[in-house]
Amino acid sequence: MSDLIAYKSNALVEASYKLTLQEQRFLLLCIGRLKSGADAESPKLQKTMTITAAEYFDSFPDMGRKNAEVQLQEAIDRLWDRSIILKDDEKREEFRWIQYRAQYAKGEARAQITFSDAVMPYLTQLQGQFTRVVIKNISRLSRSYSIRIYEL
Repeated sequence: MSDLIAYKSNALVEASYKLTLQEQRFLLLCIGRLKSGADAESPKLQKTMTITAAEYFDSFPDMGRKNAEVQLQEAIDRLWDRSIILKDDEKREEFRWIQYRAQYAKGEARAQITFSDAVMPYLTQLQGQFTRVVIKNISRLSRSYSIRIYEL
């Protein structure tokens, strides 16, 4: 079971986006690997993530070991088309989660993505207004909206 903690800005938590359970799990696993603070690598150096089906299963064992590879592939295939919409009284912004098409290394049971430049500040440059998601606390949630409610 993963001891990872994913940090997201509150603006991102409150933003409009639709993700499947698998997509949310994949993103939270990637976000949990990001480091922020004075001793962290530059966000540009952390943008690319590689996740294996074994790591995905270890963090979310309810999917079953046999399904982990399929669900990982489905999650990254769909993420390419997903966007985030941030709204306030003055403006509306829309940007993508990933900027580099998710790659799935068939037979190697691993996937690689690159977060978009627009989303990185909401994941790494957190100054006080953020939400902390403990991966093991959401690992057994079985609906995508359950994770959204947990984040709120």
